[in-house]
Amino acid sequence: MVSVVTNSSTKPASALRPLSTMDSRRAYMEMVTLDKKLRDLLRANPLNTQDANVLRRRLMDAALRLVDIHTTFAASKEVELALWKPCFYRRIEDFRRRIRKYAAAAQTDRNVREHFARVSSEFQQFLTEASGFYVHLRDVFASWLQQNQLGAAPTNSSDAAASDIGDLARYRELHSQKAKKNFAAAEALYHRALAVLPENGNPHNQLAVLATYVEAETVAVYHYCRSLLTSQPFTTAEENLALLFERSRQRPLAAPITFTTSTPSAKEKSALLKSYLHRLTRMHGILFALSSPRGSPTASSASGTSNQKTVPMYPRDMEAVLFKDMRTLLHAGVVGDALLLKVVVTNIFLHHSSLGLALPICTNRGCSSSFDSYDHLCSGVSSG
Repeated sequence: MVSVVTNSSTKPASALRPLSTMDSRRAYMEMVTLDKKLRDLLRANPLNTQDANVLRRRLMDAALRLVDIHTTFAASKEVELALWKPCFYRRIEDFRRRIRKYAAAAQTDRNVREHFARVSSEFQQFLTEASGFYVHLRDVFASWLQQNQLGAAPTNSSDAAASDIGDLARYRELHSQKAKKNFAAAEALYHRALAVLPENGNPHNQLAVLATYVEAETVAVYHYCRSLLTSQPFTTAEENLALLFERSRQRPLAAPITFTTSTPSAKEKSALLKSYLHRLTRMHGILFALSSPRGSPTASSASGTSNQKTVPMYPRDMEAVLFKDMRTLLHAGVVGDALLLKVVVTNIFLHHSSLGLALPICTNRGCSSSFDSYDHLCSGVSSG
């Protein structure tokens, strides 16, 4: 990997030496040519990693020169996105495939175990270096924005780079050798991306993915909905939401719980909250299915039976019990502000969707960030 300077105090070279439009286009065409060579090589000989890595380094070097010297032009060409798949994502997927291949056998075979450890170490090093590369891009775009105050292309590029850094941190933690994973660093980076561009739905989708790692269904549903409820929705979030509801449907439906005393224990409160949130997700899945004219395989009745390709009946009895349990939880002080916000926003989004109504989408930064400013103060993956 190419070594990059990640000192955010370093000014872009554009502040020192302007680049003509012709020079910037020539530099960009160099990137395009290298990208084509890399794609052709991988198509013809996917196992030729040595030559592929040389081309990747050259492509990254060319991108750095373009970004450092002509930031706005690079941002207008979405250089940070153009590099992600050929230089990083494909290698990430290759590492993950190899790790999965050797993980099981590593338990019993010493040679495989050593190979697994070496590949895992190489993967961590790759992710660290890739993160350094995107930190540099983010800081260059951020420095340009600080000097010029405004610019749609650099803002989008800064946001995209921040999301990519979050992805790299997520992969680094997911494939670490730690017994207990901690995705706080990735979560903070996705929130930073939201602070740069609140109207972009991608960071919310990624926050939902983090929530699924710790089985926080309510948080995941909320972020998938928020990912769609933006002026730049991340459309894949709808498929992810459908998959989450289907997985929830396949689990046995949690039974309602009633407190046996007027002063329930912490254990009883926790049990009621867990039961309530699972049943709420089941209800949200039904509302989600109602938004489709043909129904959805994610839909189910309150009893948990499959309702394939038919529009589900809205379970009024389940709704009544959920309302009652929410009042009980609020009275017991179990539901915090962050969780309550997530439940309310999700209810509004899915209810409007089930009725075929379009929610107004905020198109200005102040409106788009109204939920985020509050959510940033009191939310976290562990809230739900």
